[in-house]
Amino acid sequence: MTTLVLDGLRTLRRLIRESARQAFQPPPVLTVSEWADGSRILPATSAEPGQFRTDRLPYMRRIQDVLGDDTTREVVFAKSAQIAGSTVGENWLGFAIDQDPSGIMCVWPTEKKLQTWSLTRLDPLLQDSPCLARLFPKTGRRDAGDSMAKKIFPGGFLLAITAKSTSDLKSTSARRAVAEELDEWEVDLKNQGDPLELLRVRLRTFWNSKLFIVSTPTTMDASRVWDELSHSTWEEFWVPCPHCNEFQTLKWRDGDEDPDEAGSYRLIWEKDAEGLLIPGTTQYLCLHCACTIGEHFKTWMIARGEWRARFPARATVGFHLNTIYSPLCAWDDIVMAFQRAARSDEKLKTFVNTFLGLPYRGKGEAISAHYLSARAEPYPTAGSGDDTIEVIPSGVGLLTASVDVQGDRIELFIWGWGAGSERWLITWEQIQGDPGKPDVWLELERRRRQPRPHESGATLSIAAMCVDAGYQTDMVHSYCNAHSVDDRVIAIVGRSGAGKKLLTPPDKQKFKRAGSRRPTHVVGTDSGKALIASALRVKEPGPNYVHFPASADPVFYDQLTSERLVTRYTNGRPQKVWELIVGRRNEALDGAVYAEAALLLLGVNVRKQLADVVKKVQEMGAAAAGARVPTTQAPAPRRVFSKGLNS
Repeated sequence: MTTLVLDGLRTLRRLIRESARQAFQPPPVLTVSEWADGSRILPATSAEPGQFRTDRLPYMRRIQDVLGDDTTREVVFAKSAQIAGSTVGENWLGFAIDQDPSGIMCVWPTEKKLQTWSLTRLDPLLQDSPCLARLFPKTGRRDAGDSMAKKIFPGGFLLAITAKSTSDLKSTSARRAVAEELDEWEVDLKNQGDPLELLRVRLRTFWNSKLFIVSTPTTMDASRVWDELSHSTWEEFWVPCPHCNEFQTLKWRDGDEDPDEAGSYRLIWEKDAEGLLIPGTTQYLCLHCACTIGEHFKTWMIARGEWRARFPARATVGFHLNTIYSPLCAWDDIVMAFQRAARSDEKLKTFVNTFLGLPYRGKGEAISAHYLSARAEPYPTAGSGDDTIEVIPSGVGLLTASVDVQGDRIELFIWGWGAGSERWLITWEQIQGDPGKPDVWLELERRRRQPRPHESGATLSIAAMCVDAGYQTDMVHSYCNAHSVDDRVIAIVGRSGAGKKLLTPPDKQKFKRAGSRRPTHVVGTDSGKALIASALRVKEPGPNYVHFPASADPVFYDQLTSERLVTRYTNGRPQKVWELIVGRRNEALDGAVYAEAALLLLGVNVRKQLADVVKKVQEMGAAAAGARVPTTQAPAPRRVFSKGLNS
């Protein structure tokens, strides 16, 4: 019996010693890649679910491991889409939570993107990887320590906020931070400074802090991630040719960072009789031996690749990578995306950003008024002789309008919309009189309700209208408040600044402060002007093309092209801003932006439904075929001359 007791005591002491040793010994030293390969489980919704393998994406190994060391304070990743860039940041977060807990901040440009990431990426990371799931047991409910925006775990926390939250950026300190989609952040947040700099301040408390900046570039000279990359080591991934074994970077074409110096295409393909890709023919042309490299060599090449820095002595480590390297995207898909984008400036910008990971250089920052006026076209007419009037072209399905208030008049701009956001200027009218008196507003209301004849024989009225409340604010609100919400007549105010949405409705607090009157909507003028500029560059009728009537006054074109996009530097940082050309007025440009914003009042999906709307209008016209269009319904647009405008 005594022997059994002694044996039991010895066993107990051994277990205690082992438990103590395990409790107090330091955790195993792992790199982020080693942790991910051993612990990260990708959810079923991933392109390749199951155990994560860095070897599948060899170019991610160094990025992950630099994030995991304590010798680098900042890491920049300028990237394209479909290269698993988000997975890198998530692996770092998982590693930190499990192996080296601390305070972590994840900053997103908008609340919507934050919520999407939290639900579709963060929650699966924490629940599908066993070593993390034990820290975040499912309880079936959210609480203060496990919400969409905040996760508390032993030794640390993860706080997800937006770059618009000045209070969170100023009040929370953390050792680690991720700045997601930096190019979508505002440069000056509510006149309180750059949110990226505010974030950097929150990290300074820690000697071993780490900031990970990751984003897809947008436009040249305005891309913040590209600016950060240009001040880093700027590493590129070099891979060997399977034929000559010489190393090179994989590019869309030579000099693709500067279109003015761009040369031969490196991805080449065969075309059919219509110039389109013949599937399966895309290959890479070696820079050194000029041999063609089939895509089946891609895995072999990236497995032997290495990162090489342009500026190895710099403190910030930066990486740039494009989709050509990605095992998740076929080269044929890249070529087809390019062919779809080639005829549209806006689509080409998306291709350059999301497939090449490069900032886009537009074909031109300024658009000529003479060029636009030269392509004006005669609109269809009805009636004869003095009773002849212009009617709305058959491609138009609905009308939106905008109102600009001047000291001695109200200006009304009406735009028509067709399939694929094809646009028609319908009319530019002036209502003379003092906007501080009701007469001009009664006349505006008459014209808003006025049915306007359509080429099909149907009639259209204005479906939505924005009224600028920057002048005669009380009268504007009195007019707008007299309409029901269903009338879709709103007071708006324009606000410049990168990243602002085209139309932002007032929040609940503004409704409370506004009392009996409906509060003002905010129009992001920079976003609207970018949309207009892109549409004006479309050269052939079809999606996004802008039509002008032959009756339009030359002054309209001068006003529509009255601003240009220029680069200005704020605290040493380049920023794209719209600048009014000296001697020009910009009412027509503002009117086009506000009419664009009015379209959103009809629903976020209205652009997708325009083809059906046009078809319905044409069917209505066919049903009314043979009916005479009354010439009194729509008087010919009043001609506006520069003398009257500039007085």
